[in-house]
Amino acid sequence: MLPDYPELKRELRADLNLQLRLVVNMSAPLASRIRSYYQAEGDKFTYETTEGKLITKKFLRMAAKLEVPAGLSSSATHEELTKQAFEAAKNIAQQSEGLLFSTLDEEIKQVGNAIDAGGRPFDPNMMWDGIERMESGVRRTQRRAENADNRSILT
Repeated sequence: MLPDYPELKRELRADLNLQLRLVVNMSAPLASRIRSYYQAEGDKFTYETTEGKLITKKFLRMAAKLEVPAGLSSSATHEELTKQAFEAAKNIAQQSEGLLFSTLDEEIKQVGNAIDAGGRPFDPNMMWDGIERMESGVRRTQRRAENADNRSILT
């Protein structure tokens, strides 16, 4: 029986994972700054908003195909595997950044801070309108907190 070299396989796998992670981080710089990864069973997760609402969503899936044809020489297999792995890493990076922006877009629309230009080109006044909208939301929240404080003082 031929030796299996488990330690060598572990080292090569760790090295390949590190290289792929570096490619993903370089290809998706914004998404790479988010350093929180969580693995769980099931297809849904639930979180509570600051208003106390429970929201259940499905996990988002990212996948990339890695396929190396059989029958290649050892060096050709290594070269093809490396090429396919880097392409898969770039694909995952693209997906992660796309999911980040789509999630941000969804949340911004839900909060009400989205600006619809109606097909017109960007104008600085649109930005100021958005900032005013955000400030008025902050003021409303501050007023609610102040009113709650005043009520507790009165009782």
